Amino acid sequence: ATSHIIVLDTNDANEKGLGEKQLEWLKADLAANNSKYTFVMMHKSMFSSGSHTNDAEIVAMRAQLVPIFAQYNVDIVFGGHDHTYAATYRLDKDGKPTNDLTGVIYMTLGTCGTKFYTHKENDNTTPVQDARNSINATLDSQTFAFIKITGNILSINGYQYVKKDGSLSVISDIGVLGPEIRDSVNKEIKDKYGSTYSTIKLKFGIKSRPTDEYIIGPDGYGFIYKVGDKEYSSFKDIEVKGNEKVQVDVYLIDTEGGQARIDTVTLEIGNYTALLAVCIAVPIGVVLIACAVGAVLFIKKKKKA
Repeated sequence: ATSHIIVLDTNDANEKGLGEKQLEWLKADLAANNSKYTFVMMHKSMFSSGSHTNDAEIVAMRAQLVPIFAQYNVDIVFGGHDHTYAATYRLDKDGKPTNDLTGVIYMTLGTCGTKFYTHKENDNTTPVQDARNSINATLDSQTFAFIKITGNILSINGYQYVKKDGSLSVISDIGVLGPEIRDSVNKEIKDKYGSTYSTIKLKFGIKSRPTDEYIIGPDGYGFIYKVGDKEYSSFKDIEVKGNEKVQVDVYLIDTEGGQARIDTVTLEIGNYTALLAVCIAVPIGVVLIACAVGAVLFIKKKKKA
């Protein structure tokens, strides 16, 4: 099967976490699952940016379920309860960011109703929250997410209703790769850059571009690169000038129209500060030398007179 969806009853939870029977059922279900993607839905979110994040049963479920979800390679855990919109980075069994393409993403999807909870930063969610894919404020309109799967590419786009004109604004853009290509892409990224979200130093100069492509990628797939509203088909076409720090969103694409944002890298020119210092120092040095030579000639001329 392409996807496996698990729905948990979090009203069963108390200060010890989920009840024993439901927990045993969950472990057995995950152990028997061999689907490409696995989703968990639960009313009470374990990583929200609202007031419920420190409720006793939620604290207990974080300790109880996070290691289990990581062990069985769950892709996304959807929650609610707090009517806020937040997404974490990919987290490991300890609830820490993996800094690669493995791990579990936890999303709190806000509300399609009219009741909005106060956004609250907290020690549980804020350190692991992907601010780029979250709304870091109290909601004032409805939110939802749309999931699309094409082969080995899964994309999650979150939207918020814009009251003034009835349009939808994109609030999250998350990509997940299927297991058939995830490991190879992940290895390429780690071998070349060490982790996702890396900073890439470019060749020394007033302006510069990457000298090679981001990674090779799996056969039959390609890449597109987005910088703001601009889109590039080649990583080497992105130009950085001066002391700019250019954020590049990296998307893996397939032949069926699927695309997933797998990384965001920062490009900057290496040692640009040193270059700037040289550019300033050289003209000043030339002027000082010229002044010194002029002063010597003036003194000699005066002595002759």
